[in-house]
Amino acid sequence: MLFSKIPFLLHALVETAGASSFILKPQSQLPKPSAAAQLVLQSFGGLLLSTNLICVVFLWRPDFDDTSRLVAASLSFWHVWPCYRAYMRLADSRVDGTGSGQVKTLGGPAVHLGAHAVLFLAFVGAAAIGFRLVFQSDDAKVISYTSLTKYSAMIGEAFATQFSIGRS
Repeated sequence: MLFSKIPFLLHALVETAGASSFILKPQSQLPKPSAAAQLVLQSFGGLLLSTNLICVVFLWRPDFDDTSRLVAASLSFWHVWPCYRAYMRLADSRVDGTGSGQVKTLGGPAVHLGAHAVLFLAFVGAAAIGFRLVFQSDDAKVISYTSLTKYSAMIGEAFATQFSIGRS
């Protein structure tokens, strides 16, 4: 497995627990949520599961290309918001609802902040670095290693055709 794909695996593992909590125990997410709020929380759990499926698709793909980098950047942006929620829950106990006997789900806000901060940084790293070869051409376009091999094959074929190499 490419190092750049590890954030996708971690996201799928971490968010499976989160999604399960939102879907199966929506009442544990907010202090005294209404029935309507519980439905919204369950929908959010379904949304989390869909991000897991996206991660599985990118784990399954053989390469880490520009599309993978863009999805990694998108998922890094997603992890900003759980970090913000966890921080606010730590900063103000009224937000967390701990004063009303609210149980801390999946380790509580400190664990959530740590887990989502790690995932944020991992996805930023995957998006920024991507562990792929990048070449800068004269006209300032970035060409990935995959594109370079494709272009090399096309150039080689054109060269062979032009000079009748390998033909009798």
